[in-house]
Amino acid sequence: MTQEQCPLNKREIEIVRYLAEGDTAKAISNKTGLTEFSVAMQIKIARRIVSAKNATHLAAMALRKGWIE
Repeated sequence: MTQEQCPLNKREIEIVRYLAEGDTAKAISNKTGLTEFSVAMQIKIARRIVSAKNATHLAAMALRKGWIE
């Protein structure tokens, strides 16, 4: 599988990686030091950038396209 160019920034990728591991926004906020609101906004922004239907779709797309492992 070839890795596609990722349109997300480092912070968005970090959050998507945690999403793919099954973490909640609260757990991600604890791990990153961001507020839960900031995590939710980063997820929302990342979803818009890649046209994902929801957070699960976002994580699946990132895995499939090779943006995260």
